[in-house]
Amino acid sequence: MDLHGELPAAVDTEALLALADSHHARPARPLGTREAAGHLVKVYALEAPGRTVSDQDAEAGLRIAARHLGLGPLRGSLGLAVLIVHAGGDGDYVLVHSWIEGDMADLAIFVGPVGKPDALRPGRAGLAPCVWEAAVLAHERDAYSRHILDGTGSLAERLTAWGSGHDRGRRPMSEAPLVRHAERTDLPAVAELAARHAEYERAAPPPDDLPDRLAALLFDTPAPRLRCLVAELPDGELVGYATCSPELSTWEGREYLHMDCLFLLPGHRGLGLGVQLMDAVSAEARALGLDEVQWQTPTWNDGAIRFYDRMGARASQKVRYSLPVAP
Repeated sequence: MDLHGELPAAVDTEALLALADSHHARPARPLGTREAAGHLVKVYALEAPGRTVSDQDAEAGLRIAARHLGLGPLRGSLGLAVLIVHAGGDGDYVLVHSWIEGDMADLAIFVGPVGKPDALRPGRAGLAPCVWEAAVLAHERDAYSRHILDGTGSLAERLTAWGSGHDRGRRPMSEAPLVRHAERTDLPAVAELAARHAEYERAAPPPDDLPDRLAALLFDTPAPRLRCLVAELPDGELVGYATCSPELSTWEGREYLHMDCLFLLPGHRGLGLGVQLMDAVSAEARALGLDEVQWQTPTWNDGAIRFYDRMGARASQKVRYSLPVAP
C-alpha cells in the first residue's frame, strides 16, 4: 500500500498530527512495592506537566486497589498486581492491573476530576490505558515474564528479582530511553553530568557541593523555581539532563522559560534524546502558562546550533557577561 498517496478514509490526518505536535514526555515514578488485599502491588506515579502525585494520592490509590483486589480470587488472581496513580492533564486516573490464571491479566480503570481522589469511579466499558499508562504496563509485562515466568530459583527469589529494580526507582518503563523529572537520588549523577557539561563548554567546574545546592533548589523549598529533567537509559544510567526556570523579559513585559542547561554525553547524541529533552522543557513551559523558551549556546558549538536550527528556533547575536559581586 502506497501511504504517500490517498490514505484510507478512517485515517484522521489532522487529529493525528495535532496529537503528535502536543505529545510530550510524562515522568513515571516507582513508589515501591506494597501489600493490598493480600496482593503484592508495585506502585507507580504518572505525572502530567505541572501535576504531582502526592503521598495522599498514592494512599488513596492503594485504598481503591485494595477494594478491587479484595475480589481477586473470584477472578483467578495470582496475587501480583501493578497500581498506576496518574495525575493527568484532564483528570485523575487509577489503574489496577493484576496477573490472573491462564497467562491472562485483569485491568480496572478508575477516573475522576483533578484533585478529588474520593470521587474516582470505574471508567466506562472499553476504556483502555493511554500511551503513558500503556508504557508502564508494557514494562511490567516484560518484568513479569522475565523474572516470574522465565526466572530461576525459588518463588521468593523470583519475586525479589521482580520487585528489586522497581524499589531502587531505576527500572525503565520500556526498552527505550526515558526522559523524566530528576529525583533527589539522581542529584549526584546530575552533578557529574554538569561537570562533563562544563568541561565540554570549556568552563570552570561546578562546586563540589553541587548535589546539595541542587537539592535545596529543587526539593527543599516550598515553591521551587528550578526544574530538572534527566535522560535515562533502560539500564538506569543517566546520560543527559536539562534545567529550566521562569524568567522575565523587560522589553516584552512578560515571563518566559529560560533553559539554563541541556547536555547529552558523547555517544548518546543523534538518537532522539535531545528532542525528548526539548519536548519535556516545552511541556514545562506550557504547564506554567508560558509561550516561549529561551536559551544560549557557545558560538563555536556547531552541532548544537544545527540541532536548534532544525527545531525552528531563532538565534540572536549577543555576548553573555558575568560579574562577581563583592560581599
